[in-house]
Amino acid sequence: MTWKTIWERLQSPVVIFEIVFIIGGAVVLAWPGLADGWKIIAGAIAAIYSVFAGLNNPTDRANF
Repeated sequence: MTWKTIWERLQSPVVIFEIVFIIGGAVVLAWPGLADGWKIIAGAIAAIYSVFAGLNNPTDRANF
């Protein structure tokens, strides 16, 4: 895999959204005043989206 291929994969909207989601999830987990229930919900949503992002093929925009 070349750097060009990696750069092309990083430009996928699904990959970009997943990176934002990971950072947001870390912020939610590190927030000391947030109730545990909200942290669990945020973690579950992040996990579900991670499965979706893992199944996505960023090199083929026409298909999933």
